[in-house]
Amino acid sequence: MDIQKLKKINNKTKIWLISILKILVKKGNYIKYLNILYKILYNILIEYKDINKFFIIIDKNICLPINFIKKRIAGKNIMIPYKINENKKINLSVRIIINSLKFRNEKKLSNRLLNELIDIYNNRGISIKKRIEICKDIKLNSPNLRFLK
Repeated sequence: MDIQKLKKINNKTKIWLISILKILVKKGNYIKYLNILYKILYNILIEYKDINKFFIIIDKNICLPINFIKKRIAGKNIMIPYKINENKKINLSVRIIINSLKFRNEKKLSNRLLNELIDIYNNRGISIKKRIEICKDIKLNSPNLRFLK
Protein backbone atom coordinates (compact mmCIF):
# COMPACT_ATOMS: atom_id res chain seq x y z
CA MET A 1 0.00 0.00 0.00
CA ASP A 2 1.19 3.51 -0.74
CA ILE A 3 2.28 4.97 2.61
CA GLN A 4 2.28 8.56 1.33
CA LYS A 5 -1.43 8.35 0.51
CA LEU A 6 -2.22 6.86 3.92
CA LYS A 7 -0.46 9.75 5.67
CA LYS A 8 -2.89 12.16 4.01
CA ILE A 9 -6.01 10.63 5.57
CA ASN A 10 -8.19 13.31 7.16
CA ASN A 11 -9.93 13.11 10.56
CA LYS A 12 -13.35 12.10 9.23
CA THR A 13 -11.84 9.15 7.36
CA LYS A 14 -9.92 8.14 10.48
CA ILE A 15 -13.15 8.19 12.49
CA TRP A 16 -14.81 5.97 9.86
CA LEU A 17 -11.94 3.47 9.88
CA ILE A 18 -11.74 3.37 13.69
CA SER A 19 -15.52 2.84 13.95
CA ILE A 20 -15.46 0.01 11.41
CA LEU A 21 -12.57 -1.63 13.26
CA LYS A 22 -14.19 -1.24 16.70
CA ILE A 23 -17.45 -2.83 15.61
CA LEU A 24 -15.69 -5.66 13.76
CA VAL A 25 -13.38 -6.38 16.72
CA LYS A 26 -16.42 -7.02 18.93
CA LYS A 27 -16.96 -10.13 16.80
CA GLY A 28 -13.45 -11.55 17.05
CA ASN A 29 -9.70 -11.21 16.54
CA TYR A 30 -8.19 -7.68 16.26
CA ILE A 31 -5.29 -8.54 13.94
CA LYS A 32 -7.50 -10.52 11.56
CA TYR A 33 -9.91 -7.61 11.12
CA LEU A 34 -7.07 -5.09 10.85
CA ASN A 35 -5.71 -7.08 7.90
CA ILE A 36 -9.18 -7.13 6.34
CA LEU A 37 -9.37 -3.36 6.72
CA TYR A 38 -5.96 -2.96 5.06
CA LYS A 39 -7.11 -5.07 2.11
CA ILE A 40 -10.23 -2.93 1.76
CA LEU A 41 -8.19 0.29 1.89
CA TYR A 42 -5.80 -1.07 -0.71
CA ASN A 43 -8.67 -1.93 -3.07
CA ILE A 44 -10.25 1.50 -2.55
CA LEU A 45 -6.91 3.14 -3.34
CA ILE A 46 -6.60 1.14 -6.55
CA GLU A 47 -10.14 1.85 -7.76
CA TYR A 48 -10.91 5.35 -6.49
CA LYS A 49 -7.44 6.88 -5.88
CA ASP A 50 -8.66 9.15 -3.04
CA ILE A 51 -9.74 7.55 0.24
CA ASN A 52 -10.86 10.84 1.78
CA LYS A 53 -13.25 11.65 -1.06
CA PHE A 54 -14.56 8.07 -0.98
CA PHE A 55 -15.47 8.26 2.71
CA ILE A 56 -16.90 11.79 2.41
CA ILE A 57 -19.32 10.54 -0.26
CA ILE A 58 -20.18 7.49 1.87
CA ASP A 59 -20.83 9.82 4.79
CA LYS A 60 -23.22 11.92 2.71
CA ASN A 61 -25.05 8.86 1.38
CA ILE A 62 -25.69 6.97 4.62
CA CYS A 63 -25.35 9.14 7.74
CA LEU A 64 -28.51 10.10 9.63
CA PRO A 65 -28.70 13.31 11.71
CA ILE A 66 -31.37 11.97 14.09
CA ASN A 67 -31.84 8.81 16.16
CA PHE A 68 -34.86 7.64 18.15
CA ILE A 69 -35.63 6.66 21.72
CA LYS A 70 -38.81 4.77 22.61
CA LYS A 71 -40.69 6.47 25.44
CA ARG A 72 -44.03 5.80 27.00
CA ILE A 73 -46.06 9.02 27.10
CA ALA A 74 -49.76 9.12 28.05
CA GLY A 75 -50.08 5.35 27.70
CA LYS A 76 -48.59 5.21 24.20
CA ASN A 77 -45.15 4.13 23.05
CA ILE A 78 -43.73 7.08 21.16
CA MET A 79 -40.51 7.25 19.17
CA ILE A 80 -38.84 10.47 20.29
CA PRO A 81 -36.13 11.84 17.99
CA TYR A 82 -32.88 13.26 19.33
CA LYS A 83 -29.89 14.84 17.65
CA ILE A 84 -26.60 12.97 17.65
CA ASN A 85 -23.04 14.24 17.27
CA GLU A 86 -20.70 13.45 14.37
CA ASN A 87 -19.03 10.41 15.96
CA LYS A 88 -22.35 8.81 16.88
CA LYS A 89 -23.68 9.40 13.35
CA ILE A 90 -20.72 7.53 11.92
CA ASN A 91 -20.96 4.78 14.54
CA LEU A 92 -24.67 4.29 13.83
CA SER A 93 -23.98 4.17 10.09
CA VAL A 94 -21.22 1.60 10.54
CA ARG A 95 -23.57 -0.58 12.59
CA ILE A 96 -26.12 -0.45 9.77
CA ILE A 97 -23.40 -1.43 7.30
CA ILE A 98 -22.05 -4.32 9.41
CA ASN A 99 -25.56 -5.68 10.04
CA SER A 100 -26.34 -5.58 6.32
CA LEU A 101 -23.26 -7.71 5.52
CA LYS A 102 -25.17 -10.82 6.62
CA PHE A 103 -27.41 -10.55 3.56
CA ARG A 104 -24.63 -10.33 0.96
CA ASN A 105 -23.67 -13.37 -1.12
CA GLU A 106 -19.86 -13.07 -1.12
CA LYS A 107 -17.91 -15.70 0.80
CA LYS A 108 -15.20 -13.55 2.40
CA LEU A 109 -15.94 -10.78 4.87
CA SER A 110 -13.45 -8.46 3.16
CA ASN A 111 -15.28 -8.80 -0.17
CA ARG A 112 -18.64 -8.27 1.48
CA LEU A 113 -17.52 -5.13 3.28
CA LEU A 114 -15.71 -3.72 0.24
CA ASN A 115 -18.67 -4.32 -2.07
CA GLU A 116 -21.10 -2.85 0.46
CA LEU A 117 -18.95 0.28 0.78
CA ILE A 118 -18.79 0.56 -3.02
CA ASP A 119 -22.58 0.13 -3.22
CA ILE A 120 -23.03 2.91 -0.66
CA TYR A 121 -20.64 5.07 -2.68
CA ASN A 122 -22.87 4.47 -5.72
CA ASN A 123 -25.99 5.09 -3.57
CA ARG A 124 -27.46 1.58 -3.80
CA GLY A 125 -27.34 -1.59 -1.71
CA ILE A 126 -28.86 -3.06 1.44
CA SER A 127 -27.59 -0.34 3.77
CA ILE A 128 -29.15 2.39 1.65
CA LYS A 129 -32.49 0.53 1.76
CA LYS A 130 -32.26 0.41 5.58
CA ARG A 131 -31.46 4.13 5.63
CA ILE A 132 -34.55 4.84 3.49
CA GLU A 133 -36.69 2.79 5.91
CA ILE A 134 -35.34 4.83 8.83
CA CYS A 135 -36.10 8.05 6.94
CA LYS A 136 -39.67 6.86 6.42
CA ASP A 137 -39.92 6.26 10.18
CA ILE A 138 -38.68 9.81 10.76
CA LYS A 139 -41.43 11.16 8.49
CA LEU A 140 -44.07 9.05 10.24
CA ASN A 141 -42.93 10.30 13.64
CA SER A 142 -42.72 13.94 12.58
CA PRO A 143 -45.49 14.96 15.03
CA ASN A 144 -43.15 13.87 17.82
CA LEU A 145 -40.49 16.38 16.77
CA ARG A 146 -41.79 18.72 19.46
CA PHE A 147 -40.13 16.38 21.99
CA LEU A 148 -36.76 16.85 20.22
CA LYS A 149 -33.95 17.23 22.71
